[in-house]
Amino acid sequence: MQNVLNVLIVDDEFHARKLPADYVSKIPFLHLVTTCPNVFETMNVMQKEHIDVLIVDIRMPDMTGIEFARSLNKSPVIIFSTAYSEYAVENYDLEVADYLLKSVEFPRFLQAVYNAKSRIEAQSPANLFMRVHKSYIVSIRHIESIDRNVLKIAGNTLYIGGNYRDALLKRLREG
Repeated sequence: MQNVLNVLIVDDEFHARKLPADYVSKIPFLHLVTTCPNVFETMNVMQKEHIDVLIVDIRMPDMTGIEFARSLNKSPVIIFSTAYSEYAVENYDLEVADYLLKSVEFPRFLQAVYNAKSRIEAQSPANLFMRVHKSYIVSIRHIESIDRNVLKIAGNTLYIGGNYRDALLKRLREG
């Protein structure tokens, strides 16, 4: 899992972009790529930058945030932000990470960010692999057996580094 998540904020109102941008700057594992006033600039940015979390207003001219989210082939994790609570039900059809009602307070914003981060971690291929030695990263599901500091994987024998053994055993117990 990467340490820092790239965030893009989309809202047609300047002040509605400023508050979440300020919040993002206070969270160490977030990096604000930029803010955009419309989906057209957003598409441009998304072609050039990797975006992990998209915080997008629902009601915007030309194309709504919902329409934009539905148009994406490969979507970042989405957090909708709007002043209109009636959109909350429709958002659940899109499997967004969260829904924020403007003007959101920092604790609620942070909760939404953690929801997004959890979704990203759950989807991450990093959850399928683990470092077991300074020289080896293995696929967790392909481990055949472990005997003390040795594991068998795909017919090969690998040594488990002392610094990695406890974390590996814990991970295997948790499933």
